[in-house]
This record gives sequence, C-alpha cells and structure tokens, in this order.
Amino acid sequence: MTWAGDLSSRAGRICDELDRQARKVAIEVFRGVILKTPVDTGRARGNWQVGAKPAAGVVDKLDKAGQGAIGDAIKELRPGVFRKGGELWLVNNLPYIRHLEYGLYPNPPAVGSQKRGEDAP
Repeated sequence: MTWAGDLSSRAGRICDELDRQARKVAIEVFRGVILKTPVDTGRARGNWQVGAKPAAGVVDKLDKAGQGAIGDAIKELRPGVFRKGGELWLVNNLPYIRHLEYGLYPNPPAVGSQKRGEDAP
C-alpha cells in the first residue's frame, strides 16, 4: 500500500469512529429527553420524532415507557447520518409540550416548578 493509500485508509477509519461516537452521544441525549418527559397517558413520550429536518405534525402513538420512541430514534440514527449533513432534530409537536417542558404540569403546577427565562411561557 502506498503512503497516500495508507493515509486515506486511516482517515476513513477515523471518520467511521467519529460517526459511531456521535451516534452514541445523540442516542443517549435523545433517550434522556424522552425518558424525562412526564407521563400520564404516554402520548407526549410517543410523540418524540427524530430526523434530519424538523418533523411536522403529531404521531398517534401512546408510549408510557418511551421505548418505542427511543427505538424509532435509534433507527433514524443509522451510520453515516452525521457525515451526510451532521444535523439531527428531536421534535415534539404536541400543543401542550411547552407546558410539560416548563413545569406547568400538572395544572396547577407545584409552587416553584416553572423554569424562569426569556423562552418560558
């Protein structure tokens, strides 16, 4: 093998390893978000959607344990995704997801549970 060929081969292996590590981190981050979503019926957990662009609409799926949403995320995070653009979205389009995110659930919220900040409702 030539020097250039050896260098190209190493670069390919490094890119593969970086892709593998990025997928691993993304899966763990998405898993954490999904599992920290409060559960009543499981609709909020079932509505997490992963893709290379923001998802539109809601999913008609109940997923109290979150394993279905996590499994769907893992399927979307197939090898090569990060090298093909490097952008992934985790989206939940339910109209009440902001209430869950900012501690407004249950209604009325527990005292002191709402996050403060410019993006809070």
